[in-house]
Amino acid sequence: MVQRKKPGDGEERDPRFSQSLKRGLEILACFSAGEVALGIFDIAEKVGLSRSTTHRYAATLVELGYLEQDSERKYRLGARVTDLGAAAVAATGIAQASPFLGQLRKDTGLTVSVAVLDEQEIVCLQQLRGQLVGAHVRDLDAGSRFPAYCTAAGKLLLAHQPEAEQKRLLAATNIRKREPGTVSSKAELRAQLVSIRERGFACEDEERAADVHEVAVPVLSAGAEVVAALGVIAHGKEPTAERIASSHLAAMQRTAESISAALAASLDGRLG
Repeated sequence: MVQRKKPGDGEERDPRFSQSLKRGLEILACFSAGEVALGIFDIAEKVGLSRSTTHRYAATLVELGYLEQDSERKYRLGARVTDLGAAAVAATGIAQASPFLGQLRKDTGLTVSVAVLDEQEIVCLQQLRGQLVGAHVRDLDAGSRFPAYCTAAGKLLLAHQPEAEQKRLLAATNIRKREPGTVSSKAELRAQLVSIRERGFACEDEERAADVHEVAVPVLSAGAEVVAALGVIAHGKEPTAERIASSHLAAMQRTAESISAALAASLDGRLG
């Protein structure tokens, strides 16, 4: 996870900090897979600016190609954002995972994904839908974000953070009961993180959404640090995460090892 430096109480901002750039990026961050089109009022409310100020920033982003406006005068992310997203994924080297994910999906018949931690959320970098998942499932696309505390991938990544960083992330986490199975307190979450670190994998049943079950294992960097989570996801009442683990954990761990090796080889190639 890339750590962002944030000014603390009484700490002055770096004089190089650009408030205008921050506002422009906050506008882009308003959009998600669940909210692909937003009106100027919606954007202004999300970023806490007046409509006139928001319109000025939005117009600039349209001119630069980072936003576009449809016939209903709503804004959508533009093609330039797609270019940046593709470049960001390429920089991680995670494209090396594609053939291994394909084989794991074939072996399990389930949805497979690779995610990374971004502050209190996970971001799905790659995913392949399982055989039993229809196109109506909208929360599996690459780029999707979820709170880390209610996903197996997120818990796995939190469990492997250095102690001080984990403490900071948990302090900033706002736990909300999304489903009956969602973890209910930070104390419960901390206990789960200890268990996950001991077991080497994470399970989650219907915490992020109903009928979603996930198992996640770590993907390592060349320096043996956990940099991503490989997840296998089932939809429906069965199987539970523990049953997925009992059937497919060994295959998942072999796949994660292969992805880790490919990432290390890719890094060596870029440095050499």
